[in-house]
Amino acid sequence: MGNLLFHRHPPWVKEQLGWVHDFIEDKFLEASIDVLAHDVTFGEFEIDYLTTGGDNMMIQSWAFNAGTTNLPDAFGCIMDDHTYNNTDLEDFSASELATILPACENVCNTDKGLTRVDEKLPKKAHDLHETASPAGHCSHMSSHIKLSRLNLRPLSSRCSAQATRQQRRSHHDFNHFVCRSDASEATLQSPNKFKLAVKDNIATEGLPTTCSSAILSSHKSPYEATIVRQLRKRGAQVVGKTNMDEFGMGSHSLNSIHGPVLNPLSATPTSAGGSSGGSAVAVQTREADVALGTDTGGSIRLPAAYCGVVGYKPSYGMLSRFGVVPYANSLDTVGLLARDVDVIEDLMFSTRLDAEHDSQDPTSLSKSFRKKQQSQAATGRSRLRIGIPLEYNIEELDPKIKAAWSDAADLLQKSGIEVVPVSLPSTKHALSAYYVIAPAEASSNLAKYDGVRYGTRGDESDGAGEVLYSKTRGLGFGEEVRRRILLGAYSLSSEAMDNYFIQAQRVRKLVQRDFDRVFRLENPLYDEQQFDLSDMKDEVELQDKLGPSQVDFLLCPTAPTFAPRIEDIKRQTPVQVYMNDVFTVPASLAGLPAISIPAKIKSEDEEVDGSQRVAGLQLIGQYWDDKRLLSVAKNLLSQLPA
Repeated sequence: MGNLLFHRHPPWVKEQLGWVHDFIEDKFLEASIDVLAHDVTFGEFEIDYLTTGGDNMMIQSWAFNAGTTNLPDAFGCIMDDHTYNNTDLEDFSASELATILPACENVCNTDKGLTRVDEKLPKKAHDLHETASPAGHCSHMSSHIKLSRLNLRPLSSRCSAQATRQQRRSHHDFNHFVCRSDASEATLQSPNKFKLAVKDNIATEGLPTTCSSAILSSHKSPYEATIVRQLRKRGAQVVGKTNMDEFGMGSHSLNSIHGPVLNPLSATPTSAGGSSGGSAVAVQTREADVALGTDTGGSIRLPAAYCGVVGYKPSYGMLSRFGVVPYANSLDTVGLLARDVDVIEDLMFSTRLDAEHDSQDPTSLSKSFRKKQQSQAATGRSRLRIGIPLEYNIEELDPKIKAAWSDAADLLQKSGIEVVPVSLPSTKHALSAYYVIAPAEASSNLAKYDGVRYGTRGDESDGAGEVLYSKTRGLGFGEEVRRRILLGAYSLSSEAMDNYFIQAQRVRKLVQRDFDRVFRLENPLYDEQQFDLSDMKDEVELQDKLGPSQVDFLLCPTAPTFAPRIEDIKRQTPVQVYMNDVFTVPASLAGLPAISIPAKIKSEDEEVDGSQRVAGLQLIGQYWDDKRLLSVAKNLLSQLPA
């Protein structure tokens, strides 16, 4: 299934599609359809219908899909190489031509393929009218053109492949922007300027900051986030705010009052990743050169992997969080998305964004720490060594992604980098610990949204006190946010804290220690530690297990699977959805820098969906080793197949 786009229709289309709207809503109950107002996001199919005009009748076969045209007066569609021509148009009456021709000419002039296949029938129009048409839907149609039959069937393989190559949906069909700025094109094209998209949980002056939540639907920030101000000084022109999972809670950008974000690589409604899905799509569609996101447990890296862009999560405390609506304070990290590592590297280190301390953010590392680390930057070290964490080779890992991971390791070896296996035994507990710690912090952070102190209030006539609070929060928060608030509140309760929250914090420390053991560099936040290797399994040679000076970086997949279809996600349980974060959460728990880069997947099958042709590879470095991490990522990306 894919996307159908009805784009500002000519009058005759509007008139005839009234009953089609109703018919489709019956067939696709989950669709949100208004053929006269906005995009339709339920399917990719061919429509066969009978068109009557005088004594002639034709069967017209259309294959609709979004984005093959971006015309002001027509809807996008594509089929074979067949297009309107003068002979075909002779079959229409003069009144029909008066409405059809302008749209046809616009489409034909674009060479994008508005097509119909005609088959003349020996019967008169009225012979089939009553039997073929859905009951009750003929009376309001044009006397010249009537839709008498609607059949839905999958597109032919040739048509599907052709449509995929032509990027079937327009950029405005992915629901990735919550709002757009009024910056002029001339301003955006100015020298030394770049287009910046900002995630909707980062405060901006003049634009709403809703966190994609009903409870903040009318919120406009009176101030601007530090990171936005810093980037504006470096030439950023904010083009808009991007859609996201509500308050950053989600892995697919589906939990939003603005609707789901769609993956631009896919011909069917497919996850763009979350929670920074809108930011990743803005970069992939080139509507932004750089996008700001936040990464709590993988919310930048996962969308980057699904959308085929670069997603970078800096070391915790490097970039200011002032002006970011918090989800989990000890995990939230502001990061960047772009199409190339070069862009991020230039912003971070050429413009010295990494040296910016923010006194308004208590988690921002001090100037003295930054200067000390800069003076002690790793230079002139021995041959680089990359670790392959054994625990990331899980049963659920897609074989094609595993092959891309292996190929990347081979490329690194050929370039002179040593690649060795390492073990991170606490990784298997990281996801469970994360989904205790993050909801616990979220339940505290979101307590202020009660309609009295902060946020949109529920029905004001509905009492006061707890009644008002419960109504406001029940209506204002989405299902996933409510679930995590309840989970967090329970884990912080007196009866559960010792068994859940405290244990999760201990696991977090173990995960952190695992990373510190395998990295060559010491963690600058902690004193040198002695590590006990007695609990390690005998299957791995001791020199390949753990050690305080083992490797420089870790290479692993960003996600275990390709971007899933939205219809498949809706059938998953919350726990199954949480599994998408299994490779990204460990670095977040340890506060380490990590970057996801796109790797093309080899496939000779032209019908393979675009979202299955790219996977994310993740590089993880020691704390504050961001500069070398980006350098290695750039080197690896340049070697990967284009």
